[in-house]
Amino acid sequence: MQTSQLPIVANPTIHAGELYSADAAELQNFFDLNPEYFLICHGEPARPDEAATELELKIPDGMACRRQWFIGFREQGVGLIAVEHIIQDLFIESVWHIGLLILEGCRHGKGDAQLIYAATEHWAATQGARWLRIGVVTDNLRAKRFWESQGFAIVCERKGVAMGLKKNTILTMIKTLSGTTIRRFSR
Repeated sequence: MQTSQLPIVANPTIHAGELYSADAAELQNFFDLNPEYFLICHGEPARPDEAATELELKIPDGMACRRQWFIGFREQGVGLIAVEHIIQDLFIESVWHIGLLILEGCRHGKGDAQLIYAATEHWAATQGARWLRIGVVTDNLRAKRFWESQGFAIVCERKGVAMGLKKNTILTMIKTLSGTTIRRFSR
């Protein structure tokens, strides 16, 4: 298994660590205590096996990537405060996909998401990412505003994407790194 330094958050009490199947119970508890994402995007709380399924997630056949990480951000003395799924070189070399970023609900609006994202962006750039990509459910207005505030732009949308009990419209958003243009991405 390839090892890479994980994101380093500017807050010294928050540390990133890769999550594995042995962490499923802790992750499931985090999902259960922070249901907002699942309610908005899936129309229901996290399934009882949601964490185990996420941690065993395989990229579908025909979709190439170099590596993926499921990262837990823990605060000293508190525990898991955020989780993130990152896929390196999804579809295109140097395009990193943020598959998921969920922050503990009580931390919304306090700057922790910005710190975690900034650490992720820096980490990805130092590992060769030239673009970051994310899919945002249109009903998740807070997430859309957050990603726009971080410099992401909408490049396309997909309608009728099944997620749990819902069919969603997904906005594909990208942010260019290292002087690359959005036009070059969309070719």
